Amino acid sequence: MNNFADILKKETLAIHQQVEKTVIQRIKNVNNLDAYKMLLLDFYRFYKSIEDASLPYLEEGNYPHKPNYQRSRKIIDDLMSMGSEAPAISPLKHPDISSLKEALSAIYVLEGSALGGPYIAKMLEKRGIDQSLSFFMGDGEKGMENWQDFRRHLNELPIQENEKQELIQLVKEVFLSFENQLKTS
Repeated sequence: MNNFADILKKETLAIHQQVEKTVIQRIKNVNNLDAYKMLLLDFYRFYKSIEDASLPYLEEGNYPHKPNYQRSRKIIDDLMSMGSEAPAISPLKHPDISSLKEALSAIYVLEGSALGGPYIAKMLEKRGIDQSLSFFMGDGEKGMENWQDFRRHLNELPIQENEKQELIQLVKEVFLSFENQLKTS
């Protein structure tokens, strides 16, 4: 395993699977549009918090794919299409992000979860939610291409051996902050 994206996948697999179980449980509780709106709000709070903390470092690092890292806008679009207004959120407790390496490591969680979005959309459709699914539909056919592009950029970062464990821990904490958001609402 010689690239950082593969290392992150391996080292965070257990917490990733734990969070997936929490997401699936939340989806099983969605049985009407109000419950779906609540799910979207939880995703929004998480995504928006991580994006806001990461974006300054992506801009500073002249990172080429910033628009992909504003997925929370799709959640707003979905909420508005159901008649809701853009929510004011209180900041989510998440690990501090203070560099491009940390920003991209945190975004790893968001981008990876975007791959699962179409599966979530199908689960929601089976639960009677058939509108306002653009966030979960993600990048559509370009999803895997965008993921590979993200992985390439992550792997190009000059990460020193002594930094890897800190970044792995940050990713685990980002996963945990998402799980906590899903469980506390």
